[in-house]
Amino acid sequence: MVTYPKDWKIVPLGECVKEKLSYGINAPAIPYNAKYPSYIRITDITDDGKYDDDDKKSVDTNQKEKYLLKSGDILLARTGASTGKSYLYHPKDGKLVYAGFLIKASIDCENHNPRFIAGQLKTKRFWKWVAATSMRSGQPGINGKEYASFRIPVTTKQEEEAIAATLSSFDNHIDNLTALIEKKKTIRDGALADLMSGRTRLAGFSGEWEETTLGKKIDVLRGKRLVRSQISISSSGKFPVYQNSLLPLGYHEEFNCLPESVFVIAAGNAGDIGYSKTAFWAADDCYYFEHDDNIDQKFLCYNFLNRQAEIYTQTRRTSIPRLSRDILEKIKMRIPPLAEQKAIADILTSMDTEIQNLEAERDKMQAIQAGAMEDLLTGRVRLPM
Repeated sequence: MVTYPKDWKIVPLGECVKEKLSYGINAPAIPYNAKYPSYIRITDITDDGKYDDDDKKSVDTNQKEKYLLKSGDILLARTGASTGKSYLYHPKDGKLVYAGFLIKASIDCENHNPRFIAGQLKTKRFWKWVAATSMRSGQPGINGKEYASFRIPVTTKQEEEAIAATLSSFDNHIDNLTALIEKKKTIRDGALADLMSGRTRLAGFSGEWEETTLGKKIDVLRGKRLVRSQISISSSGKFPVYQNSLLPLGYHEEFNCLPESVFVIAAGNAGDIGYSKTAFWAADDCYYFEHDDNIDQKFLCYNFLNRQAEIYTQTRRTSIPRLSRDILEKIKMRIPPLAEQKAIADILTSMDTEIQNLEAERDKMQAIQAGAMEDLLTGRVRLPM
């Protein structure tokens, strides 16, 4: 049971808004066109409450003004597995019209800070309420009246703004890290394409690359079929078993497995690629590649990463996309001498390591933010005023 400071109030969300919660427009999305307003749907809201415009759409409507989002507006998903997901509108996201499976709560900005209220819609207490409320009818969903009834702890506008500013500083830092990560990935992808094609050569290397096929350079091997009794869910002292998703299916008892630093590729997911840093088992949904003194396994892995789309196209010739040994063995390759392979792999690995370190920093900051939200939004920790 959460206890709040005595000077805080617990009020329904419906008392924190300047108008009744409202449903979005019931209209189909159309391909994005700058002549029409942008459309925000449930699928355009990320799990962390951001607007994702990767699949940007428009909506053709003469009711644009009625459904156009404004500062202080919060959207709430009202149906399906996304029920409870929320988004606080930001003008940087552009002009947005919200869709029918979303509910808008326009926060009373004279008395409340929208970022503070939006934070209350991401707490553990809120998600417990969503779980209990959304299944009352047997199908996941929460209507506007139910959302309006959710009780929220509020305080003075001054304190709400101080808490919101602290939470926003976390948001900004995480957003900056995310932007930096995406920038680094773009640079890495460009380097991957240039280095693996030979368009860019590293200093000290020259000469022609060998043009061949994978099957002529290295043996393609399929993983071993394992019965369930041979696989343990415990990771203590065991070796991971990689399957179709290249996530550990479980762990195997014996050390009769593949050594570390071996490249593995999924058969069924047609292009899921991994490079194991530990000894592992490859199940029969995976292929791996025999060690060869003239082929660097990391270089081989990056070669496949650079050509994932091409490989996936090969698998689309069947109704169920699957890689076969035949497809893999016929893949054309350009291969430099071993020393250049290793140098290229080292450059790309260092770039990947930098990206992974930034992602770890972002994960850590998100965990700190989550703890700070629970403390600040419940009043367990009070900011100096």
